Amino acid sequence: MRVNLGDKENIEPNLAPLLDCIFLLLIFFLVATTFDKKEQQQDEVQQLNISLPESKAALSPLTVLNDPFVLGVDRHGKYYLAGKRVDVKQLHQAIKQQAQANPQRQVRIDGDKNTPLQYLVYLLDLCEFEGLTNIGVRARANQ
Repeated sequence: MRVNLGDKENIEPNLAPLLDCIFLLLIFFLVATTFDKKEQQQDEVQQLNISLPESKAALSPLTVLNDPFVLGVDRHGKYYLAGKRVDVKQLHQAIKQQAQANPQRQVRIDGDKNTPLQYLVYLLDLCEFEGLTNIGVRARANQ
């Protein structure tokens, strides 16, 4: 016996569920992706966004520094000079000028507690290579 299934249906895939899945994946990746906002900030920074390491010795009476030469480094290895972001060449030139002007100038290094040691050692090497030996590292008091 022959069964009549009616007219031959035109089988076409339904694109609506496929488009829904694509849009959901697009939204997921947009939400899951993090953007480095620090890259988008201006070169000038009013205050370094660092978390200072803790030290029990930081509770001792403070020695007042007379206008120290302030160097900074963040956890990403970006260097700062008096709060302004600088590249390595500018940093080296500024350290060289300070050493020529006054080799006894006090230098303070502000570094994030999560900064790899290599970045701090690089700053110390630059200072000592140019003749600046009165170097201090800033820390937060451990309470």
